[in-house]
Amino acid sequence: MTETYLPGTNVPYADGDDVTYNIRMMTNSTNGLSLSQLCSITNLEPSTIQNWVKRGYLFKPVNKKYYERHVARVLIIKSLKGSLLIEEVNNLMSLLNGELEDRSDDIISDDVLYAYFCAVIKSLDEIGFNEEDIDKSIDKVLENFDKRYYEKLKHALNVMTYSYISNLCNETVKKHFKDLRKVSKNS
Repeated sequence: MTETYLPGTNVPYADGDDVTYNIRMMTNSTNGLSLSQLCSITNLEPSTIQNWVKRGYLFKPVNKKYYERHVARVLIIKSLKGSLLIEEVNNLMSLLNGELEDRSDDIISDDVLYAYFCAVIKSLDEIGFNEEDIDKSIDKVLENFDKRYYEKLKHALNVMTYSYISNLCNETVKKHFKDLRKVSKNS
């Protein structure tokens, strides 16, 4: 199940990349991303992102610009929404970080959470996708995280990882159905 793109994007993985740094550089070098730039890297429609803002799933843009916390939240939502309802993704984020606009109750920033998620997904390409490997990968990613919130974040990363794997499996199912239809037409 090799994933060649950062989850939720059309941006290729590069070995040794620091995902958080790359998101920060992408947004800071342009003084924030415009809606069209954000749509370009996520393949989402502008109306989808605007709807997420309106419904309170995503931070409001600052002067029509999207920064690392916006980008990371969009990528998390997009990566999980295939197997979770968007309300469930929002609930997951609320269980971790409380109120959307209140940073004082956050146990982890969205960009760091997304980077941890990417690290887990990337490591699974190397070691495997079974339950034991997922647990080992999450433990390794969280080895230096604040122990007070370790269990909470571990469960959240499990939800995110299994949701993502489910999405990949669903895409494979659709591909095989499409291939089956082609073969069936020809026989």
